[in-house]
Amino acid sequence: MKVRRLEVLRIVLRNDTGEFLVALSTKATGIVSPLLGEILAAREAAVFAQQQQFPLLELEGDALLVINAISHKGGNDSSPFGHILDDTRRILDNQAQWLAMLGLKQHSLVTWFKESSDVILNLLVEDSN
Repeated sequence: MKVRRLEVLRIVLRNDTGEFLVALSTKATGIVSPLLGEILAAREAAVFAQQQQFPLLELEGDALLVINAISHKGGNDSSPFGHILDDTRRILDNQAQWLAMLGLKQHSLVTWFKESSDVILNLLVEDSN
C-alpha cells in the first residue's frame, strides 16, 4: 500500500503596501515534492483572490522556479505539473481581465500609487465583515 503524504499549505496575502490581509492554511494530500507544494500554494492563493474579487494580485513565493513558470505565457505546459500551472495562469489572467473591464467602465483615468483605490478599500471592508 502506498502512503500518501499529507502536507499543510500556508499562504499569506498582503495588499499593495505589504500590509497583512489574510492567512490561509489548508491540508493537501499527495504532495510528492516541495515543488508541487509550492505550485499548489500558488494556485490556492490565486483561487482565493479570485473568490474574494481582489482586483490586483502580485504572486510571490519561496520557489522562483514556480513564479517563473506561472509567469511564462508560452502556451500549454507539458511538464508533470503543467496542468496546475496552466490553471493558475488562467485564474490570474481572469483577474487581469476583471481589472481591464473595470477600466472600461471608468469615465476617466484611474490610478493609485501609495494609497489603495476605493474599489480595493471597499473589498477590504466587505472582507472584514
